[in-house]
Amino acid sequence: MAKAQDGSLKAPDDAGAWTSPRGMRGWTLGLAAVCLMLPALGSAGVIVDGHLTPADNSYRLVATDSDLGRLYAAREGKILYLLMWVEPKVNDNVFGDQGVDDAALQAAGWTKHTFDDLIHSDHVELSLDCGSLSFDWKQDYAYDADGDEDPLEHDWLSDANGPDGKGPTPPIVASASSLQWNLQNSLWDPTLGGTRTKGDTLSSPPLDSYPIFDAPRQWEWVDQYETAIDVSMCGCDDITIKVPSMHNSPAKANNPNPSIAATLLPMTAKAGPDRSVCLNGPVALDASGSDDPGCTAGRLYEWRRGATVVQAASTNPVYNPPTSTPGFNTYTAVVTCVVPTCSKQDDVDVLVRDCSLAVKFGSFGAVRLDGQAGVEVRWDTVAEAGTVGFEVRRGPTAQGPWTKLGTVLAAGPGSSYKLVDPGVSATQQVWYVIQELVASGSGDATTPFAPATPDAAGSATRTRSRQLGSLHVAH
Repeated sequence: MAKAQDGSLKAPDDAGAWTSPRGMRGWTLGLAAVCLMLPALGSAGVIVDGHLTPADNSYRLVATDSDLGRLYAAREGKILYLLMWVEPKVNDNVFGDQGVDDAALQAAGWTKHTFDDLIHSDHVELSLDCGSLSFDWKQDYAYDADGDEDPLEHDWLSDANGPDGKGPTPPIVASASSLQWNLQNSLWDPTLGGTRTKGDTLSSPPLDSYPIFDAPRQWEWVDQYETAIDVSMCGCDDITIKVPSMHNSPAKANNPNPSIAATLLPMTAKAGPDRSVCLNGPVALDASGSDDPGCTAGRLYEWRRGATVVQAASTNPVYNPPTSTPGFNTYTAVVTCVVPTCSKQDDVDVLVRDCSLAVKFGSFGAVRLDGQAGVEVRWDTVAEAGTVGFEVRRGPTAQGPWTKLGTVLAAGPGSSYKLVDPGVSATQQVWYVIQELVASGSGDATTPFAPATPDAAGSATRTRSRQLGSLHVAH
């Protein structure tokens, strides 16, 4: 995950853009689909240290437990990275001596929370399944390798071998937690110069930056578990991850501990989005965005149209199909691993259209009906060539999804048209598109537009700004 200049964490949205966290600049992300295609990592990869840095920006949200916790994942070749994030409303790295540090504890939402509470019972339970293989293990939040629990020694660990851990594990390459990172790297002295010697009296830093990263003291407030797993034993099999339970002792304000339901991380090919192209126009199909389908050595790309191979297997993921004939064409990208030997595939539809037949809209727009529910959609044309009618579609946003409202037959170039949509309240936010219908299917479409109010009817008409081609309709 990325870090802002002030040290605050930034969370990736589903498209890979970064959004600043909600409250705690806390996360504004909604629940991602439980079936996520993991992107290939950047060259920087992921650093497994329990502390998020800009080099960790390959993580993607794969599942959440309401507003209690989040599971992130990334994959680089045979290595699968997992990070379990616990919201500060449940647990954090704030601790202190009850009766002495009450003000700081209460400011973070605690009545009691000591260093001993964190290291003597906290853990996360993890589960990984692929093919016939199944692993269930527990990662200890933090424990001291030599057992003396000295917070100033750099011998703290976070793995399944601690007293709160449990095996057997899958092949773990590395694991860490944010408390371990603090004890290994922070500039803060929890003993306050040796004046506090026991685990229940040790103190975390002042809450100057809570709950975001305290850059001056190099202290991570957020409770995080991180692990890297060698999943080469899974081959091309899909991987299922689950967090059956966690233990936070205590959980803040009696909030339940997070858990993550079984979450599928499929290894898939990706042929790219369906698209529309003008006759004899350029189009490039690209399968380079495919997820790593379990490959540990080598990847080949093949393109097919039906049973015909149109581009033989090669290391080139791009195919430029012919566009000299109008109509629909379905192409299949086949991504093949050399080691282990296995293949994944995905389809993409390409509509080749004779754009010279496209309608030319003069104007289009919509206006809410005065004093009543409903919207009147209006448009006119300058030219119609091969146009047999128009379909009006409505969506809740400018991106859809689009629902068919009705069809109006074409009356010839220079005609004016309208269609009333009665199913819209006076305050409901809606968008419309007008889709041309031609004998061979769908022709041109307007850009999405929203209705104007009656007193702003003059602004309801908008000129056509760009050609969209055929739009998907939800039925």
